Amino acid sequence: MKKAGTLCGQSAAELAQNAHSQDVIVAALGLATLNALTPSGLVSAGDILDLLAIEPTETVGMVGYFGSLVGPLKSQAKR
Repeated sequence: MKKAGTLCGQSAAELAQNAHSQDVIVAALGLATLNALTPSGLVSAGDILDLLAIEPTETVGMVGYFGSLVGPLKSQAKR
């Protein structure tokens, strides 16, 4: 990962932006950040969905159950 060693000190919002990366390792970092923030109450389902910017043509998979995201994801994604 090109960013290795440079992540310390970044905000959760900065790290979450990595979820948009085409590099699966970098995207996993962003998704892990979002995952960590969800149960903490620091971000809401709307915040996460805004950051992910799911397109109507996309298929979304979820690892784990995040009840507050299920309905909104179903309405935003193709599948």
